[in-house]
Amino acid sequence: MDIFSVFLMIAGFSTIFYCYNQKIPISLSLVMTNFIIFFIWWIAVLIFDYDGHITWRELGFNPLLTLKYSFNLNILTLFSSMFIHSGPLHLLMNMLILILMGLPFEERVGSRAFVKIYLISGILGSLLTGLSAIHLGTGEADSYHIGASGAVFGIMGAFAYLYPKDEIPMLLGFIFLHRVPVFIAAVVFAGAETAFVVASSTDNIGHDTHLISLVIGALFAPYLLSSITPTSLSTLDHLDKLATTDTLQKILEKAKNADELDVRGAWIEKFHEEINKKTKDD
Repeated sequence: MDIFSVFLMIAGFSTIFYCYNQKIPISLSLVMTNFIIFFIWWIAVLIFDYDGHITWRELGFNPLLTLKYSFNLNILTLFSSMFIHSGPLHLLMNMLILILMGLPFEERVGSRAFVKIYLISGILGSLLTGLSAIHLGTGEADSYHIGASGAVFGIMGAFAYLYPKDEIPMLLGFIFLHRVPVFIAAVVFAGAETAFVVASSTDNIGHDTHLISLVIGALFAPYLLSSITPTSLSTLDHLDKLATTDTLQKILEKAKNADELDVRGAWIEKFHEEINKKTKDD
């Protein structure tokens, strides 16, 4: 493997490790990791005249090469390809959607559930698209698939299924519109992707992968929903008397609205930290 590709992988894992130690939300950690990997790659291409296609070939997912000729050697590209982008616009669009939907969704379901949906949607979306391309004998079978969009669309599908009425800022290109229910945003994106697929678009964007990943995210959502136990929905009314400031009241409200135990626990911990801070200040 090219030494620069190895360096990019080390940089990515180092960023994830740093974010984990700093307890940065997974959605933001993914955004940071993608930006850092792209920034290093982009500098190498622009300043040091590095052939960026080498990175695409080594870390991108090629269905024909991976699934038919050298499965064991290249299977990890299903993962690494989610952190490689072809240009600033490709990266920015994926990361904008991930921030708009990823942060509120992670707050709802917790970091572990978020990671599961993100990885499963991204990996299975690429895998199923690749198998379909090989079966149909299309050009996509021998092309390199890169980008986080499959995983991002999986998050969108799961979010729309679990919390369809939650509102997020709507992104239309680079224009931010009024806040709309997640379900409406997902329908708009899914409709656009369907139109591209039906029209047999040749813009080198994996519209079929986007649709498949969105469906996978939605299908995985019921499993996630079933993991929310009655215990995790227990009341926190006994803490009401301690919420004597606006900040404490907001934190407690976040804890009460959390559906996952780890999310609720994090907000409760934050609640007690704020109380201890207030006590010291007093």
